[in-house]
Amino acid sequence: MTRYSQKRILIYSHDAYGLGNIRRMLSICDQITKSNPNTSIMLLTGSPMIHSMRIPQNVDYVKLPCITRESTEKFSATYWRNIDVDKMIRIRSDLILSAARSFRPDLIIVDKKPLGVKRELLPTLRFVRNQLPRTKLVLGLRDILDDPKVTVPIWQSHDYYRMIEKYYDQVWIFGSPELFDAAEAYQMPEGVLRKVIYTGYLFKPTLLEQNQIVDDLFPDMTKPMALIMVGGGGDGFPVISAYINGIKNGQQNSAYNSLIVTGPEMPAVRREWIQKATDKIDTIQVLEYTKNIENYIAAADAVVCMGGYNTTCEVLAYGKKALIIPRVEPVSEQLIRARQL
Repeated sequence: MTRYSQKRILIYSHDAYGLGNIRRMLSICDQITKSNPNTSIMLLTGSPMIHSMRIPQNVDYVKLPCITRESTEKFSATYWRNIDVDKMIRIRSDLILSAARSFRPDLIIVDKKPLGVKRELLPTLRFVRNQLPRTKLVLGLRDILDDPKVTVPIWQSHDYYRMIEKYYDQVWIFGSPELFDAAEAYQMPEGVLRKVIYTGYLFKPTLLEQNQIVDDLFPDMTKPMALIMVGGGGDGFPVISAYINGIKNGQQNSAYNSLIVTGPEMPAVRREWIQKATDKIDTIQVLEYTKNIENYIAAADAVVCMGGYNTTCEVLAYGKKALIIPRVEPVSEQLIRARQL
């Protein structure tokens, strides 16, 4: 990445569900700007939580209207009730193209979807190839997308393989073929294989002293700390409720201090249940969201979590004892990752 010093980089992160995509792209931003402090990055994101996250130096963002993934390849407007998803996509597409025209980046990194959500990136890809011939285009893919039996037909029906060959210069896979060979699993043709670079797994170091993190929550340092986290929280309630009920029924070790992070996308009624259920348990603290989740992972003695990319990378990097409970639908990426580990 050093050759992109003193350059402009545009990053697209569609963020239709959870916090995983935007956290991963912010980690990439952080690594680029620390290695190349004269680089400027514009981040295009649909995450409703971007304003509360730690933004790396030399990075600014353009907020796209929020969309929600209802099921595989099905999306809807998150907040606007008087607009259909196709109109929403046109608005987002216009914003993306306008940003590329004005910013004129030297490098564009696209997260996960070669053409964006519902092909919203296609006008920008065409513009770049026709008007910005020196701009490099990179597709970034996490280690595992979904079950190959699901992903390959989708990629074939959307013509993704040909579009990658036509528009992209490189494909960065944020993983290792020793754990999961995405290029082989997803049947990438030779024209795409030539562009593939495995980067290894991404990891963002902690920012605060671990003892400071624990002291702020639990003055009693004689007890170890368990961290219970479920990413964005949209489907994480069963994990947290099972943990709480286990403590109440004496099935879990109450010798632990427990920090529960519900995630900002957990429905309010579920968060209220958790708060009421733990109000009188001195050894449990509940947070809705924290921008310092890496610090809490580093400080924890044990972690109960789902199997998202970022969480798994951080748990392994810090060598934590972990119980990983993967999401199994609508995407089986987490289940595959957990089995591979």
